[in-house]
Amino acid sequence: EKNIKLNLEYISPEVARNNNESKPFLFCDSLKDSIRIIEQLERENVYLLLDLLHWFCDKSEMTIQDIKDYIGFV
Repeated sequence: EKNIKLNLEYISPEVARNNNESKPFLFCDSLKDSIRIIEQLERENVYLLLDLLHWFCDKSEMTIQDIKDYIGFV
């Protein structure tokens, strides 16, 4: 109703470990999992903030076509 959009940023485990964390706390361990979370929220104003480095570091085979409807900000 207020036209507020929330963009959730996915951070790949590979990138998080590059920050010298041996076991980073991650509530989401893949890009596919982040899409699942957005779907479970069942809100029309929640999107994915897509950092290309995190996307390319993800081990999934998801393409831009798979996630385009979820992208709110790149």
